[in-house]
Amino acid sequence: MSLHVGRRGARAIVVTLATIVAIGSAPAAMAGSIDPPRTSSSGITAIPAWPVLRIGSTGADVRTAQHLLTAWGHTTTADGAYGSGTAAAVKAFQSRKGLTADGIIGAQTWSALAVTISEGARGSAVKALQVQLNNLGASLAVDGIFGGMTASTVRFWQWHMGLTADGIVGPQTWRAFIGS
Repeated sequence: MSLHVGRRGARAIVVTLATIVAIGSAPAAMAGSIDPPRTSSSGITAIPAWPVLRIGSTGADVRTAQHLLTAWGHTTTADGAYGSGTAAAVKAFQSRKGLTADGIIGAQTWSALAVTISEGARGSAVKALQVQLNNLGASLAVDGIFGGMTASTVRFWQWHMGLTADGIVGPQTWRAFIGS
């Protein structure tokens, strides 16, 4: 019996196997390149605080917020620059959710923006996740498809951060990824 796998299929198999091997031996393979999980004095992994974003903020966290706003129906350009358009979308979102509509993304707004997603999900919330995973060091396409590579990467970072490595991105995982 012979099996014909095209070039794309072969690449996908190689990448998947490499990911499985890397995750399976993550403590040994990654020890020198990734910092150990942050822990508090009690030995429990410390999840960082949500960042505060406002007009003038830039970077991956802003891009993530812009994608999450779009997921909630408040379309913004995900350019990583927090300008007046993003501030207007944030105020509209905050008003819709019954939050103080000040245009500043703090803990309450982040918590309201966080959408629980898992493998098979598609859309702007997945793009937000992929931006954060790339910010942590992954090299994922920001395509809005929560496929196998995104799922494997989520599980690795959940494990690394001391979270339950179940591949489900809920409020605690969002906070750990965004606050890092």
